[in-house]
Parts: sequence; C-alpha cells; structure tokens
Amino acid sequence: MSSKCNWENVPDEFLVAYINKNDEIRFHKAGDTIFSKEWTFLELRPEPSKPMEALRFNDEKIDWSVLDNDFYEVQEIEYNARKYGIKKYTDKAKSIDGRTNWKNSIGTKNHEKFMMGCLESANRHLRKMRRGETVDEESGVEHVGFVRVNMGMYYYYFKRLDMVPTAVGCMEEIGDRL
Repeated sequence: MSSKCNWENVPDEFLVAYINKNDEIRFHKAGDTIFSKEWTFLELRPEPSKPMEALRFNDEKIDWSVLDNDFYEVQEIEYNARKYGIKKYTDKAKSIDGRTNWKNSIGTKNHEKFMMGCLESANRHLRKMRRGETVDEESGVEHVGFVRVNMGMYYYYFKRLDMVPTAVGCMEEIGDRL
C-alpha cells in the first residue's frame, strides 16, 4: 500500500497525518488530538520497509555448514582420535608435546618417511573397517577418526614437500607397500 504523503523528512516521533480542504498536510505525534473540523485524518505513518535479510557477502567463501551439518558425527570421531594421539605422543620427560609432535619431521630427511607412515596407518585402519571392525582396540575410538587424522597429516606434509632438502626416495615405494 503506497503512502498518500511524503514522510521522508518528518521526524520519527510524528506518526499521524491530517489533511485540510486546501490539501495541506500536518503531521502529529501519537496521542495528539485534533478537534478542528478543518482537519481530517489522512493516514498513519507506514511501517518502515525492512530488507528481507541482512546483507552478507559470503558467496566466494567456504560454507563450513556443509561439513558441520552433514559430517558432524565423523568430525567428533576425528577429534577423539586426535585427542588420543596427543595423549599417546606426549612425553613430558622428554619435553615432547603430542599436539605438535607430528610436525617434527617437516623439512627433514624423514619428511617423506613420515608421509608414508601416515598412508600406511590410514590404510591399516581402512582394512580393519573393510573387515567389519569399527572401533580401534587400543584407543576405543572408531577407525574412521584415525583415517581422517592420518590423511590430514599426510596432506599437510604433502603440501610442504618443497621444504625437503634431499629426498630420501621412499615416495616411490608407497604404491608397493599399500
């Protein structure tokens, strides 16, 4: 419904419009009473038009809800596998932090060896899953969590292969050992 008068420059507290026989318009606050017969009620201030939704410019960004909504359960399993690994590989006596221990071979002669170990570990857990075993006996965590953690570490190392000063050549063996 369109407005009969222009409310654009009228202060917000004025909510009622009246008109006289000369088509002059007068704005009043709510509760003001006009007793003059010269002025006739014209309209109430229209509700301000609100945008249908708040503007967001996320079209080119990752929509993490795709994973959160569809893969929440497996993310939690991956989290539990990671927590188990942190505890397992923490050695306070040797000042080894299980949270970052897995990064210690990056850029060293053991870089590719660590990558192969990640693939071998992921494959062991996959084989157990294919045999119908869902939970890792040692940790009590489902195998799929360890597959995801190991593949995450593998990928992290893979993206940093250019940091390896001298390749040890074990990457060629991966296909044979899996």
